[in-house]
Amino acid sequence: MRVFVALLSIIGVAVARDAITVDPGSGSVTDLSGTGLSPKYCEAESDQTCALGVIEGNFAGTLFQCQARCTRRKDCLSVRFLKDRICELLDGRCDPLATGGDTSRKYLYRLKTGESCPANSTPYKKPEGVYGNTFCMIWGKKCKGDGYYKTPAKITKMEDCLIKCAKIKECSMVNFADGMCEPLISDACPDEDLEDAEGTQNFLRLGKGESECPDNRGPPTTDPPPPVTVLPPTLPPTEPVWGDDCGGKKYVTKVRGKKGQKEVIGVCNPGCVMSVCHCGPWKKCNGAKFTSDGKCRVNFRTGGRWNKKKKTRKAKIYAHIKCVPQSKMAVQYISTQVPGVRLKCGDGYIINDCTFFAFNRSKRMKPNKKRATGGTVGCGIKYRYNGCNKTGRCTSSAVCFKKL
Repeated sequence: MRVFVALLSIIGVAVARDAITVDPGSGSVTDLSGTGLSPKYCEAESDQTCALGVIEGNFAGTLFQCQARCTRRKDCLSVRFLKDRICELLDGRCDPLATGGDTSRKYLYRLKTGESCPANSTPYKKPEGVYGNTFCMIWGKKCKGDGYYKTPAKITKMEDCLIKCAKIKECSMVNFADGMCEPLISDACPDEDLEDAEGTQNFLRLGKGESECPDNRGPPTTDPPPPVTVLPPTLPPTEPVWGDDCGGKKYVTKVRGKKGQKEVIGVCNPGCVMSVCHCGPWKKCNGAKFTSDGKCRVNFRTGGRWNKKKKTRKAKIYAHIKCVPQSKMAVQYISTQVPGVRLKCGDGYIINDCTFFAFNRSKRMKPNKKRATGGTVGCGIKYRYNGCNKTGRCTSSAVCFKKL
C-alpha cells in the first residue's frame, strides 16, 4: 500500500484544503475561594489503605487527569490511582501517611491553604507538556503501544479522536480505524516498529512549536490511497543475527551484515537481554537504536561499497552488542523522536546505555550530550536548525535496568 502524506494542526477553528484545525479547549477552572482547599497535592511514597469514602470511581485516565478531576470538586481531599489507570476520588485524607505499601499504586494527598507536604510524601509535579496540537498521518499502519483506554473507544469522527489526544498531555500517537479511536500514552512508535493494518490511520503528535511533517507523513484525509502493485525487493531480506552467549566483555560480539544488506540486526540469545547497542564504523552508518523488543538495529549511511565484479554492495558496518542474563534484572527499552526531550526510565530503573539514529545522518544531526541529574550523557536529541528540527527526523533510544 502506498503511503499517503498528511498534516493536522489543532489550534483554531478553521478547515483548510490540506489540513484540519480544531480547538481542544482549555477546560474549566473551579473557584476555590472560601473552601480552604488548594490545587496543590503531595504524592505518598506508596499506596495508602486507610478507610475513606469513594466520591467517584472507575474513571480511567492518567494520574494528572485524576488529580485535575479531584481539583474541580470541593468535596475531594485525596486520590487513589489503581491498576489499569483506574482513579478513585476520596472524601478524606490518610493521616499520618503509612510506608511500605504497594509502590505501583499512587496516592495523592490534597493540601489545604497554607499547608505543606506531610512526612513520607513529596510535592506532586504536573507532567510537562512536550507535545503540541499538530498531527501528521500515515495510512495502513498501527502502533502497538500503551493505550489510554483498555480497548479502543468508539469515537466516530477523526477530528474528535485527535481532540481527545490533544487533551491528554502524555498522548504521543493515535490509531484511528472504522470509528474506533486509540490514543497512546507510551512513547510514539518509530516508523520501523509500526505494524501493517489495512484501513488504519496512524497519527504522530508533533512537539511544541513544530509544524512540518516527516517526509513519509502529511495532512489527514478520510480517503485511503489507491492500491498499487508492490515490486519484490531487489536485496535479500534482513534476518536477525544471533549474538554470542551472555558474557562479561565490554562488547560481546560484532554482528556483521551479509553482502547486499543495508541493515544489520543484532539479537541476544534466549535467556539474555541487550544491554549495549552501537554501530561501527560510525562514519559509515546512520547510527544505532534499541527496538521495542530488545534488538539492536543499525543501518548503512551510504549503502556500503559497490562491488563492480559481483554487482552487489559489500557489508561494511556491524552492530556492537553486549548481552547480559535476563534473570539478574528487569529491563525497559524506551525511545523518543522529539528534539530537546531527554529520555527517562520508569521508577526504580536507571539508564545503562543510549543510542542515536537518523536517516541520511548529517553533521547537524546530533544527540543531546548535556549531562542532567539522574540521566546519562547523550540520552536525547539535540535540536538544531536543518538538523533534528522536527519530530520523527531523529531517534534516541535507551535500555533501562532494575536489579532483581
